[in-house]
Amino acid sequence: MRFATALRFTAAVSVLVLSVASNASLVALYKLHKDARDSTKNHNDGVLENLPIFKHGSLVLDGSLNQFVTCPVNIDPSVMPQITMGGWFKFTGSSLPGITGILGADVGGYGRQLDIDFRGDSSGNYFWSSFASRNPINAPLAGSPFVPNKWTFVVMRADQATGNLTLTVDKTNYVRQGVFFTPNLNTLAIGRNPYYDYPFTGLVQNVFIYNNVLSDKALAELRNDTNPDEDDQGEDE
Repeated sequence: MRFATALRFTAAVSVLVLSVASNASLVALYKLHKDARDSTKNHNDGVLENLPIFKHGSLVLDGSLNQFVTCPVNIDPSVMPQITMGGWFKFTGSSLPGITGILGADVGGYGRQLDIDFRGDSSGNYFWSSFASRNPINAPLAGSPFVPNKWTFVVMRADQATGNLTLTVDKTNYVRQGVFFTPNLNTLAIGRNPYYDYPFTGLVQNVFIYNNVLSDKALAELRNDTNPDEDDQGEDE
């Protein structure tokens, strides 16, 4: 691993915490290079469930073993009316077993949840997606088509007061209005829907939760600052 690249990556994440957090409140940041610690001062450290491992600077999850991370972050709309949450995900399984959770706190209703799902599009294909409320459309919000073995930046931005929901997949925004989420669990799961569906198989890095709706500009900066490097993924940080 190149030392210069490691310095660049560490500096980039520092910029993430200092510059983006100056405009919004960063509740938790899980770099997931070698542990599930929260890199902010909020002490929202994650708990590894069913012994996932870390390799090449990434959290490695095996969905067949129901591996995921539980984080003590309450994203219920009554506690966190505005939210920006997401991270980098790379599915490495041989095939999708079905609707697959990647990040959220769903409790069986219309909670805040990011998935790989086929229900938001009539084609029957899988898309990176976000749960949405029953009205105005009783279906998840579908984003870009799901592509395996590719690092993908997936983010939800939601405002419970206005009902505005934006799903960002890499550099593309997908918007739905009139979305009001139902109650959530008081903990957050990385790598699965905590209530049902299938766990995620693959790699995860740089999961973040803000209690504000980041602007498109701030989110673009965040994407650039946290982009996983295939040659250097923070292993020696």
